[in-house]
Amino acid sequence: MCTTGLNPKKVRSISRIDEILKKESFTGFIIGKTDNCERRKAEHENEGFLYFEKLVDCNDLDEANDLEKLLINYYKQNDKLLNEKPGGEGRYSKNKEYYIYVVFK
Repeated sequence: MCTTGLNPKKVRSISRIDEILKKESFTGFIIGKTDNCERRKAEHENEGFLYFEKLVDCNDLDEANDLEKLLINYYKQNDKLLNEKPGGEGRYSKNKEYYIYVVFK
């Protein structure tokens, strides 16, 4: 993994996703951003995802959007990545707290 120029949240997220991918045999994964982990976890469970992990907290929408896009772009060559969009979409949170997560099936 090349982490030159990456901030600690990006490095930590990539390291954790790589660790999970090496240890577990999942058929696919999605990287996302949310303002409510419990709600988003339940939505993904209804879609057949078995494992949800919050990677990092972001207090700024721009930081969250940038990190989500970077992670999706980083893994876009991985056949198991199921993201259909490049990231950075979604709604604005009233409480200004965002979480970057990964879910696996």
